[in-house]
Amino acid sequence: MSLIKLKGEQPEGRGFLSRWFPGRRPSPTPAPAPIRRAPAPRRGKKILIIDDDSVFTRAITMDLEHSGFDVTSAVDGSGAISMVRDNRPDLILLDLDFPPEVGAANWDGFEILNWLRCMDRGNSIPVIIVSAGDPERYADRSLARGACAFMHKSSSPGELLSLIEKALDGYLFKQKDEFDAAI
Repeated sequence: MSLIKLKGEQPEGRGFLSRWFPGRRPSPTPAPAPIRRAPAPRRGKKILIIDDDSVFTRAITMDLEHSGFDVTSAVDGSGAISMVRDNRPDLILLDLDFPPEVGAANWDGFEILNWLRCMDRGNSIPVIIVSAGDPERYADRSLARGACAFMHKSSSPGELLSLIEKALDGYLFKQKDEFDAAI
């Protein structure tokens, strides 16, 4: 038997102390506690939520801020356009349905998306449509107009966060089937 041991090297079935104390086994070493780190890539990333539903906006804002994002919101198209001009977000979450009485002009999500794609400051920002509308009806139309993904409002916050991470990494979905496969 060699007198030199490499770190962690032990004879099969025998611990270091068993040589001097046969029949006694050392107690197992507890595993170190996992280190919790704040998600570094999210720090400073700005997300704009464009939705007239204040309850949904507040809930998503809390989840995203807890995950390390800076979040702002707008309730209509006019507010959204000025927010994009003033402080260019890294990603936009956009609802499609706005009641006629919201805002100065009668906007819907598709009109807002068209405006964003025509703006110098908005044409390259990834837009995720988050709507209560029927995915079969709106998903392909949203993707064709320049959104990078469509997600139903009833989806879990974890699914939304995963989709946001993919969009920020530059993954764009061309068809609803690609989006469904990625989730």
